[in-house]
Amino acid sequence: LDACGADVELVSLTKDCLQAEPSDRPRDAGVLAGRITAYLESVETRLRETEIARATETARVNEERKRRRVTLALAASVLLIVCLAGGGWIWREQERAKRTADATAQVHDVLAQGQLHQGLAASADLATKLHQLELGIAEAKQAVKLAAQDEVDAQTRNKATALLAQLQEE
Repeated sequence: LDACGADVELVSLTKDCLQAEPSDRPRDAGVLAGRITAYLESVETRLRETEIARATETARVNEERKRRRVTLALAASVLLIVCLAGGGWIWREQERAKRTADATAQVHDVLAQGQLHQGLAASADLATKLHQLELGIAEAKQAVKLAAQDEVDAQTRNKATALLAQLQEE
């Protein structure tokens, strides 16, 4: 009986019923029924407690799972917002850099035209020289105007202003 794996209370009851001396056995079936009923009630009580514990644990696990899902969704949302904001900022900076590069290139092109007219004026007769200087001044004024309107760096802006001053002086 000890090796059968049954509950200790049930093994004890069975051993009491199998005692060699009749005086050591339960007196009648009523006593035996009372002990079996008590055993069954204790088993039912333990079963209910186990079911309640299992239900409580299941509810706790489900709540923990829900909390993790909410936390994960929140983290994913924050990460998405950060990525979108970062991407938007990078795009904006690239667009600004592109506008700056385009404006600077345009000013450089106009400056090159002004310098070309200045160079042509240096080796020409007086009438041609005056005409070339006038064209150069017009180009330099356009370069100064472009440099002032767009996002052009200070060095390019200064070149445009310096060329205009030099051409006007000549």
